[in-house]
Formats: sequence, C-alpha cells, structure tokens
Amino acid sequence: MSDLADALATIGLSPRAGRLYAALLEHGPGRLASVTADWPDDRRDVSRAYDELVTAGLAAPARGARQERRALPPTDCVERLRRRRVDELDAARSTVQQAFDDYRRRHPSERDGDVVDVVTGEAVRVRLEQAVQGARARVRRLDVPPYADLDVRVGLVREAAARGVAQRTVYSQASLRHPGYYEDVVEACVEAGEDARVGPHVPVRLVLVDDTLGLVSAQVEDGAGQPSLVVVRPSSLLSALEGLFELAWQHALPVSGPEARAAGLRTGERQLLTHLAAGVTDDQIAARLGISRRTLSRRIEMLMVRTGSATRFQLAMHAHRRGWL
Repeated sequence: MSDLADALATIGLSPRAGRLYAALLEHGPGRLASVTADWPDDRRDVSRAYDELVTAGLAAPARGARQERRALPPTDCVERLRRRRVDELDAARSTVQQAFDDYRRRHPSERDGDVVDVVTGEAVRVRLEQAVQGARARVRRLDVPPYADLDVRVGLVREAAARGVAQRTVYSQASLRHPGYYEDVVEACVEAGEDARVGPHVPVRLVLVDDTLGLVSAQVEDGAGQPSLVVVRPSSLLSALEGLFELAWQHALPVSGPEARAAGLRTGERQLLTHLAAGVTDDQIAARLGISRRTLSRRIEMLMVRTGSATRFQLAMHAHRRGWL
C-alpha cells in the first residue's frame, strides 16, 4: 500500500492521509481507532488526516453511534486534485516566465548572445517534447523524413489539441511515400484536429511553437549520425523560419477537409486524390487502397473525366478547388 500512499501524495495529500486511505481500503469500514490500532501516531493527528480525506472527497464523514469511517471512490476527487496541481504548475510557469521576460526587458543587450542553441543526442527528443507541451496557442510544422518515435508524434498532437492549441503541418511528398506513415501518423493527427497539407518541396523538418521558438532538425537526410537540433529564439532568423513555413503552406494542398464529405466524394476517392496530389506512386496507392493497378487506373480516368482534366496534375488542382482534398 506504500505505492498508493506515494501516488496520493503526488496529487497533494499529506503522507499520513495517503497512508490512512490505504488502511481504510485494506481494513474496510470501521472505527478509526481499530483501523489504525498499530499506528504510533497521535490520535489527533490521525483525526486530522481523516478530515483531510473527507475534504478531498476520499472518505465519508463519520456516521452512527460507532462513528465508523469508510473510504469513497477516488474518481472525482483525484481528477479535481490533478486539475488543481496542473493549474498551480501553469501559474508557477507563468510567474517564472514573466520574471524572466522582465529581466530581458531590463537587460536588452543580453539578447544577442543566445538567439541559437544546438541540442544533440537523446536531448533532441526531450527538447522537442518539452517545446510542444509548452505551447499555448499554436504549433506549426514542416514534416520530412527520416522518422523516429512516431507514437510520440501522434501523442503530442493529441495532447496539444486537447489543450486547445491550433496545429498546422505541411507534410512532404516523401512523408506520404514512407511505409505506413500516412495511415499511422498523418490520418491519426488529422483526426485529432491537426490542419494538414502536403507540399511538393518541403526543405527541412521544422517546428514553430507560438511566436517564441523555432526548432530545426540538423540531421542528415539518411538519418545517419547523431541527431541534432537547432533551437532558435525570437530574432530575425525566427521570422525567416516563420516566413518559410507560411510560404510552404500557401503552396501545399490540403490532406483532407469537411468539404470532401459535403461534396459526396467517397472515402476511397478522397484517399486516392490525396496520394495522387502528393506524388505517391501508382503501386503504393493501389496497395494502400487494396485494389489492383488496373482498377486504380480506371478510377483515376473516371475522376479525370468527371473534372474535365487532361493530366493528373490538373486533376489534383481541380480536386483542391472543389474542396475534395
């Protein structure tokens, strides 16, 4: 039961109150003196610990002539305590950040020396996660291979979306060609609320957090060697990175959108057009849709006739204008 007491302590309960809740679960309802008969604690300290549990909603007030005490289900109170701790941490983070911002305003000359940092090795993943988890309003990404920790990527998108953080990502054509990446990552992120597009030329892997931080991957294309990350703080360089993202966004095509369903386009056709616009090969498209090359060619031809397109590029442009992507 020590693990339980430790867990309750992490969400704000005193060690004695956590130990008492564990004892109530072990012994069941009963008089406080019998539940804690072998404790060396003073009776008044035990009573205060029980009052703490009652206040937290983890125990019921004493009832009846025997003054029995009993534990209550933890669901509501644990969530309430968790939210309180999160609010306290958010308030602490804001206070520390405000103090540092005030320091920067008083000492503007110190801004020039720390515009860029370089992070390498295992610290790269940790720094990326911390940056996205600290986002307040928006996260923008340019996404290119090579990839690692794909489940972490999806988890970060879901967690940020749950906090109301707006997210936009431009995926490279190579992203959609990467085995399983579209199904396991792109679709999952879009479903979580990410606004996604695919572009023909995405030059670098980039993450922009709010308007305060840019993180640029400095890893070589084949993924060899130690991973490294360039961290860019507010500066003309960060403004340039923001401009790079917005330019890539303007020239990219949407991965999917609610207009596609309104237009009556079938799911398979929408996926076909998404892959086609991204430059995925016919063999890969047919494999992902579970159809033959011949069936794929027939479907593409039918869509071209439907849109009056003479080439596949024109088909992709028509699909974009009609809100099919």
